[in-house]
Amino acid sequence: MVAVGKLLLAASLTGTVAVSTAAWDGGENVQAIKSYAISMSDKVSALAGDISFLNSSISGKNEQINKQKGKIAELEGTIAQLTAERDDLQAEVNRLTEENAQIPELKTQIETLKARIVELEGQVTGLQASLASLQADYDNTATELEKANGEISKANQESQELKDYAATLESESANTYNAAKVDRTNPMYAVEETNPTNPDEFPTLQGKGWNSLTYAFIDNDVKEVINGIIKTSVYQVSSSGNSPDLTVWLAETPVYHDGDLDALMDFLVKNTNIVDEPSSFNVDFVVLNSNTHIVTYNIHVDDATGQYIVNRVSN
Repeated sequence: MVAVGKLLLAASLTGTVAVSTAAWDGGENVQAIKSYAISMSDKVSALAGDISFLNSSISGKNEQINKQKGKIAELEGTIAQLTAERDDLQAEVNRLTEENAQIPELKTQIETLKARIVELEGQVTGLQASLASLQADYDNTATELEKANGEISKANQESQELKDYAATLESESANTYNAAKVDRTNPMYAVEETNPTNPDEFPTLQGKGWNSLTYAFIDNDVKEVINGIIKTSVYQVSSSGNSPDLTVWLAETPVYHDGDLDALMDFLVKNTNIVDEPSSFNVDFVVLNSNTHIVTYNIHVDDATGQYIVNRVSN
């Protein structure tokens, strides 16, 4: 509407100028002006129609523009939303790309873990087999233990029976021994003390020598001489621990011992190379089975001569 008014005003001004510039020539001029005014009026009408059409077209275009602006706004919102989604997707792509870069390393770790699993499974299988074997051994051992416990109980019972039997035998043996042993207080068993026999009376020992008294006592010739003196033989010779003393174990209780045994001991000491013995030690004669002490001799170095000599110290 503003545009149409401006056009009419322009047309009026234009007509006025045209009229004011025309020279007055009477009626022709009036007629001409009228014709011109009609012509201008038609033009104005035509222009008004054009303007109305244009206004209608503009209104329609404005509506279309507004619709397009709405669509543009809608599209811009969609674009903003899609842009945000695109950014999110890009961030996810970046994350997945970083994770994908780790895939080879993860695959290597997976293969390593698989190999470790196989190894552990093998160990488990071996341990299960060992466990089964140990279980079998345990069962067998438990069975054997139970059997052994039974045998032990049986053996304990038999041992107790044997102990009881041994105690009975020991009591009977003690009674028998006490009844049969020699009563040394009886005059018939008195020790016969005689003068020592001359060493020349041991002809089987003449010229012999020994490296120790132990070797002397286990010499068969010496054993025969001892048997001839005390009516029993030497069973063995021993020493106890670190003690230098010797024990001569006799097979049986001697009938007697006299000066001949003293002479024999003197002969043995003089004819034995005693080099590893201390300056003084004892030789005990003891009965093997009854542990009865018979006589003890002390062998020691004589201060005057520096040679070993022998003395009887108990009987």
